[in-house]
Amino acid sequence: MPVKTIASFVDEHDTRLWRIVHHYVDKGRLEADYSKVKEVGFDETSSKRGHNYVSLFVDLEGPRVLFATEGKDSSTVERFKQDLVEHNGCAENIEQMCCDMSPAFIKGVREQFPDTGLTFDKFHIMKIINEAVDEVRRQEQKDRPELARSRYAWLKNPENLKQSQVNIIEKLTVKKLNVGMHLTQAHTICCMVTISRILQPGWLFAHGFLVSLRAVPQLPVEANGRTIFRGSVMSDG
Repeated sequence: MPVKTIASFVDEHDTRLWRIVHHYVDKGRLEADYSKVKEVGFDETSSKRGHNYVSLFVDLEGPRVLFATEGKDSSTVERFKQDLVEHNGCAENIEQMCCDMSPAFIKGVREQFPDTGLTFDKFHIMKIINEAVDEVRRQEQKDRPELARSRYAWLKNPENLKQSQVNIIEKLTVKKLNVGMHLTQAHTICCMVTISRILQPGWLFAHGFLVSLRAVPQLPVEANGRTIFRGSVMSDG
């Protein structure tokens, strides 16, 4: 909730509330000790309307916010590393970092934390896989009109399908459509992500999976598969 809105509720000037916030935030930052931080997750969020972003770094074992900085490029990771050291932390102590599949974030981790394991969360993995499956459907629909109005049947998890959508999938699957082959690959990834919860790390499955992808002539899922397994898989999104 915006500070200005809170100020109206308590009948106080927002500037006074901001002074209180800054006082305790600054006090907490001075006393912060990051010497035991080992697992870090980070992501960007919009700070205001338009293309204004803030990257947040959190202690996954805390949980607590460690650092916030403007932007969403690789330099945000560099600034986090500097702040980590300033609060008794050590880059060599960071065992795992988790983020989305932003090339800028990946670059920042590889440059600033070269010995740290990089993990991609399940939500972002399945998001790009679903986008790839949908792109194959869009392209194939130009020559296969029976795919019209079937988008969500291909994108939902099998257990969440309505009976009408199950019927659509069963009817179209027997026609050996390209989108059907890619849906199978997407389900394979989902199963691998689930298994990786027990058998760590997820990238142990990468080689065999990518070999199977190369047998499929369409490229979107293959390219995404290569991207995903540059890091490990976090099964709890």
